[in-house]
Amino acid sequence: MSILIANIGTSDLAVKIEDYYFPIKFDRNEPNIKLPPGNSNEAALWSQREAFIEEFLCEELKLNNNASFRDLTHKILENYQQNPDYWHSRLRPGRIWGIIKTAQEKFHVKHVYYFVTDQPPSEVYGYPTDTVNLAKILNIWLQREILDLQITPIIIPQHIKPVEQDTLFNYYYEQLHKISQGQDKILISLKGGTPQMQTALRIQVMALSVDFQAYLEPELDITKVLAGEPSPCKLNAYWLYIRGQKYQAVNQILQRWDFDGSIQLMRSFEGYLQSLVQENVLEASAINDSLIQQVITALNVAVDCLNLDNVKASQDLKRIENKYLRQSSNLHKLVCDDNYNKLLNIYTQCRIYWQLNQIAHFLSRLASFCEESLHDIIRSLGEVKYFDQTGYRDNWYVDKKQVEPQLWQFFEKAEGRKCNNELPYLLQGRFSKRNFIDALIKFRSNLIEKTAWQKITESLDRLDYWIDKRNQIIHSSQGVSLESMEKILEKDRKCKNYKIKYANQACLPTEILTEITNISQQTARIFNKTVSHYVGLNSPYYIYSDVRDWVITQLTQHGLQ
Repeated sequence: MSILIANIGTSDLAVKIEDYYFPIKFDRNEPNIKLPPGNSNEAALWSQREAFIEEFLCEELKLNNNASFRDLTHKILENYQQNPDYWHSRLRPGRIWGIIKTAQEKFHVKHVYYFVTDQPPSEVYGYPTDTVNLAKILNIWLQREILDLQITPIIIPQHIKPVEQDTLFNYYYEQLHKISQGQDKILISLKGGTPQMQTALRIQVMALSVDFQAYLEPELDITKVLAGEPSPCKLNAYWLYIRGQKYQAVNQILQRWDFDGSIQLMRSFEGYLQSLVQENVLEASAINDSLIQQVITALNVAVDCLNLDNVKASQDLKRIENKYLRQSSNLHKLVCDDNYNKLLNIYTQCRIYWQLNQIAHFLSRLASFCEESLHDIIRSLGEVKYFDQTGYRDNWYVDKKQVEPQLWQFFEKAEGRKCNNELPYLLQGRFSKRNFIDALIKFRSNLIEKTAWQKITESLDRLDYWIDKRNQIIHSSQGVSLESMEKILEKDRKCKNYKIKYANQACLPTEILTEITNISQQTARIFNKTVSHYVGLNSPYYIYSDVRDWVITQLTQHGLQ
């Protein structure tokens, strides 16, 4: 459904005097006014418009020559109600009439809302120019002229001054959100009312969650005004301003790593632009639709990587239509094929969730990080030759026949009573995997690996408590936060229950990131690789920093075009 929302003002009513229609109070110049030729009869009449109102209309209505707009419209309303047939043909709401006709013809609008002022007499400057009587005149005239039109005046309460911007913002916000419910198209006319009313309407309409918005801007053609014809209108979407607002919103929520929310904003804006094109408000050539699609693809890459789905992210990046994204960003080097680093991704997510204070997600990723670190170390030191990849692919079943005898002896000793004769032997849980790595380190007898692994195990020991406690913390009826983590640790350290493990050796919650950073750094040394510049408490956030920075750069450059 479509609606029209407007401010009305003192230039929205003309009265026929002799053979011409004169606005009853039009004492200003406007930038969009179209004056008649200087030597024409219309130009002479227009220059004398105030004299016609004062000498003829005021005399007819038995008013003083300096009668206010409110007084004039009050008298006209009385006469119109008493003799509608005579006065109907003498009245012309040229500007608002043209706006409504355009809204009906182009968008089939059936419902019009306009804001009306009705100030107390104590407002000596505002009261004389109030539009409350004008609104009643318009209701009668328009409903008689346009039979299928519903009109709803919105009278601004008397305690709200039409020149007080903040209170107007609040009032317009409340009213616009109420009347926009269920609407898919909103037409707006800003002409009329105080400058503060115009600003409030413009800003608060743009804040609405409506797919299509367009502004009807009447051209004040004086020749047509004098002839009593409706004002022609042009459509303006102010889409560049809305684009700036949308891009700024994307920038803001990306600071909070909200990639999915950014996608929704971009798709909403894309749909808005498409609707402008469909309604012939905007030329398709004015829209850089391909860039919007590239931005959405980049944001989707981040969402996929948050879900640990680098395969889909890689496939999307490799699509032909995403050539610009590949060439202008580093994402292809970070995500595609063997470039992707799952462990680094999980580490980065730990940092992100900690920054966002999303402790439940943080603890889940912490457990995944510690587990995946063990997996990567096993793969690096022993490759996959020690595991049964045929019958138990992607599971940690040790094929004893592939394990050197001395290595197995080291492992049996570390595993202790848990070790059994079942073959293949399952490394069940993180401690069995740590025992297997211990055995590998001893067997390989490499000093660099031994030193790095010792530092890793020290950090793992400090994290064991948090890994064990994550389910209890996450499912606690008291919720999960940094404060609750600190309280649980303090309580468990004081408790003498032997079933509560690792509390005394646990690091503080604020030290967890330091420990996983140490694990990442030492793991790189075991791999004989340089520590990634994405590892560190103040380092960039791997894929996510690159996506965010690329998107913001593109939108900033696009917004300045």
